[in-house]
Amino acid sequence: MTADLSAGPADGMATVLAGARLLPVLTVPSPASAGPLADALAAGGATCAEVTLRTPGAEQALREMAAHGGLAVGAGTVLTAEQAERAVAAGARFVVSPGFDEEVVNTCRDLGVPVVPGVATATELMRADTVFSAGARWFHTGGIFAGLSDTTVDVADEAMAAARRHGVTVSYDPNHRPSLWTGRGGPQRAREVDLRLARHADVVVGALGLAGEHPGAVRFGADEVPDALAEAAGRLPGVNVLATTLREAPSAGVNDWSAAAWSAGTGFVTGPRMPGLHVLDRIGSGDAFAAGLIHGLLAGHPLDRALAYGTAHGALTMTTPGDVSMATLAEVEALVAGADAHVRR
Repeated sequence: MTADLSAGPADGMATVLAGARLLPVLTVPSPASAGPLADALAAGGATCAEVTLRTPGAEQALREMAAHGGLAVGAGTVLTAEQAERAVAAGARFVVSPGFDEEVVNTCRDLGVPVVPGVATATELMRADTVFSAGARWFHTGGIFAGLSDTTVDVADEAMAAARRHGVTVSYDPNHRPSLWTGRGGPQRAREVDLRLARHADVVVGALGLAGEHPGAVRFGADEVPDALAEAAGRLPGVNVLATTLREAPSAGVNDWSAAAWSAGTGFVTGPRMPGLHVLDRIGSGDAFAAGLIHGLLAGHPLDRALAYGTAHGALTMTTPGDVSMATLAEVEALVAGADAHVRR
């Protein structure tokens, strides 16, 4: 699960992190190698990196990398407020903590740096309520996280409810994975969990997963999608936006790609149609679609424009290896405007 933790003076760094194509996480064995490593990362196009505070020389390595410029350096595995203070004094511009410690969070807020705390239980999320009151704008989670164990659904429920209490926009993606529910109630249990969690959501992506008898029960044709989204909307009267990708796969290497969405204000809308899209790796395209859609909605664009961002970002992600997007906003906007679906390198 992820939350946008930008607030006040930290906004600039939060923007850098949000726009990063890759965030290297480094355990630097010797401070002597830190400077050349920073230069190499910057030369390779990296904009930021995280140095874990796991080695005796990590703080000095952080200082050396920060001094070289060209790279926004943060501190990882920060366990105490004192560590956070020392890391920021050494040049850290963001902090990552494996657990939720209120002192660490409050220290980072006071110092004006973004902090990303880890949470794993409902109790921790209740304590993390203060995070949502500190300027978060959007919270996203989904069915994969909820299906990881018998307790993660409670964690997701608490997090989504806390976000809503503080006026944070909440989104949910059912993202059904049958293997997560084998021996634990199967698709019927997955549907129960999806409906329980999606009631907290303002936006649901992958919304076709909420139509039909249970996830995966029906494969909807293009002409059936409007009715399927209407069915999902009927099950979730509090949701503002429902969206889904649309894919036909004549072959593994060539897909016809588009998207559709529904809101009470617009009714059914469709995204750009991209027939014959050459696919290198389709893994991550759904998450990229969600990220593009969320970007468009956060930026205040109307639903059809936000849907175009999602469609284009998903398409570009399929043209590069791996499940992490390498596309820039300029490339997404160029594709929305009609350019070819290809990440320029």
